[in-house]
Amino acid sequence: MTPRERVLTSLEHKQPDRVACDILATPEISKKLMQHFGVDTFDEVKQKLDVDIRYYWPEYIGPELKKFPNGNYETFWGDIRKPVTNQFGSYDEVEYMPWAEAKTIDDLKDYRWPRPEWFDLSDIDEFCKKNAGYALTVGASSVMDLINGISYRRGMEQFMVDLALEDPLGIFLIEKRFQFYYELMEKMLEAGKGRFDIMG
Repeated sequence: MTPRERVLTSLEHKQPDRVACDILATPEISKKLMQHFGVDTFDEVKQKLDVDIRYYWPEYIGPELKKFPNGNYETFWGDIRKPVTNQFGSYDEVEYMPWAEAKTIDDLKDYRWPRPEWFDLSDIDEFCKKNAGYALTVGASSVMDLINGISYRRGMEQFMVDLALEDPLGIFLIEKRFQFYYELMEKMLEAGKGRFDIMG
């Protein structure tokens, strides 16, 4: 079986030739795996481990995002992340939440909402050809992560209150986030011309 056949067979609840596998690793583990296998890229690690799935996410080409001398950086949603390091590795914490102080929808009327055209889809055809035979996934884990996706910019406690009270501002934020990802995913699927197997 090809990797793609293996994954699709599994998704149909049928028996493949072996268990389909995937890998997701922190930068620290990725580096150690590359050193272990003596390769230069994580794609080569996937080949060594016979990983069956390949992921596509487009390059950001939108308005310039802020970067700070202390390592903090702005995301395309407008929140600011702070890299934190401990004995196990590094991760990012939210340093600034742009929607935290908003009380009404009108408070965000001039907000710079992300647009699908901020992402370059020109390499989708090359990606699909390069990874033909693998199960192809379009998107990222963050696309479906509604709770974190809004709480990173609103605050977890406040967003939970928004949901509980069905606050119009909370509903508005959900709709804005959904509409952006819906339009971006639609464009990626169209550009993929039926070659993507899974939407992440």
